[in-house]
Amino acid sequence: MLTAMFQLAHHNDDKVAILSNLAYLYGEKGEPTKAASYYEKILEFAPDDVETHDKLGSIYLGEYPEVKDFEKALQHYKRCVELEPTKPYYAFHSGKAYYRMEKYAAATPLFERAMVLNPTDNENKLYLGLSLYKSDRQDEGRKVLKELLIAEPDYPSDEAKKIVEEGK
Repeated sequence: MLTAMFQLAHHNDDKVAILSNLAYLYGEKGEPTKAASYYEKILEFAPDDVETHDKLGSIYLGEYPEVKDFEKALQHYKRCVELEPTKPYYAFHSGKAYYRMEKYAAATPLFERAMVLNPTDNENKLYLGLSLYKSDRQDEGRKVLKELLIAEPDYPSDEAKKIVEEGK
């Protein structure tokens, strides 16, 4: 079927649109492996398509447990950062991939970068505090988490609350 559709497509943009629609549909059907394969195929025609890198990063970061691959997520989100360096979302998700690999020291600068770009993002602040704390910078991490919990006392993170309480 894909071959027949590609024969009708005269330009790479048409092929990208076909693949994008198929990837989206498989994602909606809960078939992330097929969705990822179509998104990967898009990159053959449009290697700098930031939206496709973002979709793949999301798939591999753990939205779908059966295709969880933090290294691949990191690869795609780092490419997003290269393509759109002023978007805090991409720096945050690059940091989150490192964080999920338990590479807290590598995650920290990305969370810091995202905070500079979007200082009001509480989820980023949480991950920044946790990554600082877990990378042997406990005092700095506790300070960030304390600031978060002062600003948002009901923030839903038992781990952050425990770390702050231990420091009293």
